[in-house]
Amino acid sequence: MTRLQEHEWIIPDLEEPGRATLDAYFMVHNQRKPKVKITTNADHLIRHFLTGTHYLSVTPRMNVSLPQFRGFGQFTLQDFDLQRKVGIVRRAGIISTPLYLSFIELLSKRTRAVDPSA
Repeated sequence: MTRLQEHEWIIPDLEEPGRATLDAYFMVHNQRKPKVKITTNADHLIRHFLTGTHYLSVTPRMNVSLPQFRGFGQFTLQDFDLQRKVGIVRRAGIISTPLYLSFIELLSKRTRAVDPSA
């Protein structure tokens, strides 16, 4: 845990649940919050600033398997658990376009594929 504090982090903005969970994780372990170098929610910026540096970051587990994240090292924080729920909200009686229906189908397949309770 002490080694993590030696590094600077690229992490989500303060409003993001991942950031709050990471800050809370360090506090629960009686450590100061991570040294934040860059805050962003943009994956492409995170990848850009991680390349060739010693910065650390957090990303959803499903992102790690994407080709864009190939080549980055991984580590696991013991007892760190951030689960997000994703849902689709639709208004009753709206007209559905083919693009809308395709999006709903793709999102549903993707979320079922990573749902540990499924």
